[in-house]
Amino acid sequence: MGEQASLLGLPREFAFNGKTVKVAPRDFEVEGAFSVWAEEQGLKAVQRHQRSLSPAEYDLLLAGWRRDCQTSVFDWGEPYCWQLAVSEAGQRRLAALQISMGCGMGMTEALAFVAEVFDDPAARKALQAVLDAANQDPNRKRPWPARAGG
Repeated sequence: MGEQASLLGLPREFAFNGKTVKVAPRDFEVEGAFSVWAEEQGLKAVQRHQRSLSPAEYDLLLAGWRRDCQTSVFDWGEPYCWQLAVSEAGQRRLAALQISMGCGMGMTEALAFVAEVFDDPAARKALQAVLDAANQDPNRKRPWPARAGG
């Protein structure tokens, strides 16, 4: 069923601490939602510096963020987005998005579930195996090189 699930884009199951969730494949919807989150992270970075900048400097940074959004800097497949995707926060967000879209769980609950999983090294490895299996489409862009043996 695993190969058929991959071909059909069906969710995979993952169980942890007595709870079973479905993990959706990383499709365009997941990638798009991640890109929107990447834009939000860029805006938050600009906003963090507002108090230490003059109004003109802040407006300049904000204009730069808008320009980055308009020129697709945060889109899936672009270097910034891929760098974010391989970060700890990005891995957590991608896993939560795939769980949320796989079983209809809200993002807050999915992020909390993923945080628990990531705190357990064995569970994190098991979840990564399920994510890798769900994302087997060879035509899908991958933001990081394939690992040896996988």
